[in-house]
Amino acid sequence: MQRIRRVSESIFGVDRLDYTQNISYDVWMRATPRQRELAIFEAYDKLVDISPILRVDYLPDNSDSIQQIFFLSESMNSLRIEQQKQNVLLESIANRQERSTEYGGWSPNETFENVIPDVHGDGFTMFVLEEEAFYTRYAFEPTFGDEQGYFDSLNSLFNSNIFDPQSFDSINVIFQVYNPDTNRNESYTFSSKMGVEYMMEQLYRLFCEENEGSDRYIFIRKNMFRVIITTIKIPSGGGKNSYVELCYKLYKPRLNTKLEDICFYTCIKIILKDIIGASHKGRYENLKRRMYPDDHSDNYSVPLNDLNIAAKVFDISFIVFENVEPEIICNNGTYTHMWKLYYPCEKLYASDIAIESISNDAGYIVINGQRYYMILYHNNHYDIIQKLMYRHCCSVCGSLEHVTGKCSSLEETTYLIAKQKVFYIFFDFETFVVGEQYPYMVAYIVTDISFSVVEQDVIEGYDCHYKFINKILNKYRNDMKYLIGYNNSGFDNYIIFKPLVKYNIDDDISDKNSIKHNNRLLRIVVKNLVIWDLYMFTRSSLKEACVNYRINIAKQYIDHAYISKMFEKFEHTTDIFRSDEYKSLDIKNYCMNDVHLTVQLFRKIYNELYNITKLNILNYSTLSSLVYKHAKLSFVKLPEWTSEIFNSIPGGRTQAFTKGVLKGKYNMLDINSCYPYICITNVFGTGECYYTKEYSGKSLYLCNCDVDQSSLKIKLIGYKRDKLTPLSWTENFCYNVWLQPEEIYALEANNCPIQVHGYIVWEKYNYILKDVMENYRNHRFQGAKELNVVKEKIAKLMGNSLAGKCMEKNHDDVWCVTKYQSKIKSYIEKYGDTVDIYKVSNKRFLVSGKKQPRNVLDKPRHIGSRILSLARLELWKYLSILENPIYCDTDGFIVSDTELEKFQMTDDKSYGLLKLETSSQETIIISPKSYYMSLDKKSLKGYHDGNIWEAKDNGKVVKTGNTRSKDLYECLLDSELTVTTNFDMITKRFILNKDNKYTLTVLKTIHTEKILS
Repeated sequence: MQRIRRVSESIFGVDRLDYTQNISYDVWMRATPRQRELAIFEAYDKLVDISPILRVDYLPDNSDSIQQIFFLSESMNSLRIEQQKQNVLLESIANRQERSTEYGGWSPNETFENVIPDVHGDGFTMFVLEEEAFYTRYAFEPTFGDEQGYFDSLNSLFNSNIFDPQSFDSINVIFQVYNPDTNRNESYTFSSKMGVEYMMEQLYRLFCEENEGSDRYIFIRKNMFRVIITTIKIPSGGGKNSYVELCYKLYKPRLNTKLEDICFYTCIKIILKDIIGASHKGRYENLKRRMYPDDHSDNYSVPLNDLNIAAKVFDISFIVFENVEPEIICNNGTYTHMWKLYYPCEKLYASDIAIESISNDAGYIVINGQRYYMILYHNNHYDIIQKLMYRHCCSVCGSLEHVTGKCSSLEETTYLIAKQKVFYIFFDFETFVVGEQYPYMVAYIVTDISFSVVEQDVIEGYDCHYKFINKILNKYRNDMKYLIGYNNSGFDNYIIFKPLVKYNIDDDISDKNSIKHNNRLLRIVVKNLVIWDLYMFTRSSLKEACVNYRINIAKQYIDHAYISKMFEKFEHTTDIFRSDEYKSLDIKNYCMNDVHLTVQLFRKIYNELYNITKLNILNYSTLSSLVYKHAKLSFVKLPEWTSEIFNSIPGGRTQAFTKGVLKGKYNMLDINSCYPYICITNVFGTGECYYTKEYSGKSLYLCNCDVDQSSLKIKLIGYKRDKLTPLSWTENFCYNVWLQPEEIYALEANNCPIQVHGYIVWEKYNYILKDVMENYRNHRFQGAKELNVVKEKIAKLMGNSLAGKCMEKNHDDVWCVTKYQSKIKSYIEKYGDTVDIYKVSNKRFLVSGKKQPRNVLDKPRHIGSRILSLARLELWKYLSILENPIYCDTDGFIVSDTELEKFQMTDDKSYGLLKLETSSQETIIISPKSYYMSLDKKSLKGYHDGNIWEAKDNGKVVKTGNTRSKDLYECLLDSELTVTTNFDMITKRFILNKDNKYTLTVLKTIHTEKILS
């Protein structure tokens, strides 16, 4: 790149600029259109050769909206076994209408709208696209027949109303030149990416200065026969032009012959094998003799001109794609790519292809009801095209380098190399509430994959989320970006979604690449951007996670309710940011501190999980999905009709046997690693299952029965009378329940009558979970031995995560964000009455629906339900020993000090045995999932530390706090007090339900009326 001097003359009517500094390409591409208008253009010091005819080296911001012409090629050596890929761009068009395409030229005295047909020279035939679009191509010949004619035509064109330099991202001038030495046509391109002024100066030298320029310039000047002008407009947020990108997947046969140039006959043999259903035994010499009876030479090459002979001789319909860039055709105002190929109709569009399939390594497509086998021609060589594939951004990791199916099979080194540059962008938003959450600040830290800080900043203001997303999309446009937050799936991701919609990059957001579950946007993938939530791998507050994983940065505290009131005080104007009251809170430091915590926490968790699984956790939305992938379970999927059976089987057991304040010493005992213990010591069904009314064999089964458990003091079976009643653990009679064999044995041992209705039986079963769970156990013990608390806790979480994933239902929800009416119409036609449509912006809609249930269950729900059932059975065995049970929760229970001696304690290494979790001199039991034993052992469902709570007596506040303190539990037990909690002006009240359980219920106030409506 060189600095251009200021000159006084005007070239093409454009004044020269004074270049005071060099501007890099990256800086230029990040600039806004207005900044580009005022900035100095970039200049290159060399002419760029581009061949074949058209090629765009640098694409504008949202290149997916632009018809690109490029070709990615690899070696076509037929002796290689590896599969090669060729990429070509096509456009799928609907309601296409053919019309003739004219060739044209113009002169300064003619208008450009009335193009004169005038074919000149023996070069390529060029098409004229006279309408404006993102990608427009003009072709012309000089009417004067000399260099001055070219110059005058270009000068007139650039000064016409067609060209406004400020409206184009790039303007390319392509010279077609005849090379007498090779008897071939060549192309050379000048682009405005070189710098507009510099490009014009070089064109002036090329045309008008006979003795100036390099040998290349002189060669172009003497031998050029046509000039092509292409323009790419600055994107304005979309357009009607779209394309479908198809990849060739080639079949590489092994050749056991020394003959040369037999590639075409090899392709014919593969096709004939598919047609006759057996290997074609014909010799290459005989195949050649059928095509060329009079040719007795050793030449086995077949030129393109003779393909019609092969089609008749071998009675095969085939289509041969030539490995060159497709030409552009204008059809009814729509710009389309056309392949260069051998095919009876001479033109083929992507929309013409009805079916594509593969059989015996020979790929074929169906056009007009006729099967055509596919062959690729490149460098005088033929290859079988095995398959046509759509090439998209990877919906798992966002990479543009591979398709989704190959993401998980990539080695980590390959995965990283494929992306050139990868950045982690850690962020945290601060919000206030007025009907809904509004951001007013975002702090972020950008690091590379080695966690070296690239930049960090805090953006303040009501539009901070727009500025934040706009900055990272532009500054890291071509890089792989991971936006990593903490608990952002429930809050911040919805904030980020708005600028994604505004900046027109949300067209790809759908259930195919993003995950929305229980009002959480767990994961968003858009091109090379992935939004990811670290909370889904810890399932605890940021403060608790930092303590658990020994992060040496303290989590700060800030009163969010006070801040919301402050914004209300300043009437939500920008005056608040200048006030001393706001500045004194030092919110920027608080927000940035949370981001630093997230960075440190992610680094520890990422490294340990990778060491255990050798999987990139950023490819998975939750810890359970990562563990499930790592487990690699091999099983036969169950039929869909079994889904309702597993829906009826309860999960973990939670029960409060008593309520109130318990004086004296009480102890919380846990079954050590209950779920992993069940997985290691028990078999699970892996083969096909069947239903039978009677069964007396020894295989694994699930029994449907009625149970009378009235003789049991502590009931074993939980029961729901119907879908509207809650699960009860005190029912004497349970009807139509599904039980494991071990549960049947326990009931029979306690003389409980059982009436059996039927069985689901698995003939094949084994210890499918034993190896993976023992692996996690070994890592946990190793972490304890090394005093590595991160490895120890991660391995423990992994062991407990698998059961829940195995119980996962099929996901039948489909959704997408779109601005196209055709997409909405397609959803309505496909999913009928299940479709809901929500407006998310002026032009975009969230369309959701439900697809038809699949025939099989994706996850092994029979394995998950068996884990939960056997875990409940283990807990029940211990509860049955107690005279006075107090409380139980999944794998633990509270006992008095007098009954503690009934149980044998163990250390933390023996799976399946009891360990003492904690002891307390004063225990408070409120309801299931709500109890208090100590500052470290407490639970209050629906409440989170940091939320302000108030206890009122006849409207007067008597106690308040913002943590799960002992005072809060005592207030809940006081029937004279009303306890509410307020977070960001959303008021909740603790209500005691009919089933003796406390729940947090939202109260309708002036602040919550909008939310509830």
